[in-house]
Amino acid sequence: MKKRFSWFRAFIPRYISNEKMVFTIYEKMRRNKIPLILDILTIGKLRNKLSTKAILQHRDENAAFFHMHPKFYVQGEYIENQPEWQSVKYGRRKSSMQYSGCEILAVANALNSLGAALSADGLADLIKHFEEDGMCMDGNIGTSPIALREYLESRGYSTEYSFTKDVQKIDDMGRRYDTLIVFAYNNKYDIGAMIHTVCITKDAGGGFVIHNASRKTADGKYRASKSYPSLSDAICDIGRNQKSRSIMFMGIKKV
Repeated sequence: MKKRFSWFRAFIPRYISNEKMVFTIYEKMRRNKIPLILDILTIGKLRNKLSTKAILQHRDENAAFFHMHPKFYVQGEYIENQPEWQSVKYGRRKSSMQYSGCEILAVANALNSLGAALSADGLADLIKHFEEDGMCMDGNIGTSPIALREYLESRGYSTEYSFTKDVQKIDDMGRRYDTLIVFAYNNKYDIGAMIHTVCITKDAGGGFVIHNASRKTADGKYRASKSYPSLSDAICDIGRNQKSRSIMFMGIKKV
């Protein structure tokens, strides 16, 4: 029984290609292009239904929260503490920035790395942007990585993305970019370990550091990861288990 269960949990990472995961699942949910039978069986729960009124209300509430707690989000500092973001709104039903906001935090961290750190109001606007265009299943499975790329390119950045599993190709992109966003399985053998999206930056020594990957200091504060010698080494350890695997990753540069 245990073996069968393990096979079932490994089915998506093993048999669904990275391209299909992004374009057939995430992008179709983003654009509400859900097959009719699935729409009927799930009573429309796979669709985005957040109203414009709710999006605007979330934007105002999030901006107010950031201003009322100025130490919670500090412009120019990397965001490492997603588990503490339960009070920041994103999507509906179970969704919040704590539950499924990792893609948005990865974009905010990437902008910080690129010298364009967001203000508190700017971060509230970023969340609003992806509620309007990007979230999937009302945010309950996060945000399409294609929406992240489109947003960054609309801001004037150059991006290069790949679905490859080839270590040499991954590390080649790592050599060419100082700021990357990685959309990955926490455990390539177990979809139950979920998907996580992080920003990875290079440190002064050329090593790769993961941001917002649930690392803590001895006193319980969240921090960036240790420095890894290559991009592939960093990706492999996103889930702190040496079993993570990228689905899609992209390098980002100023034009």
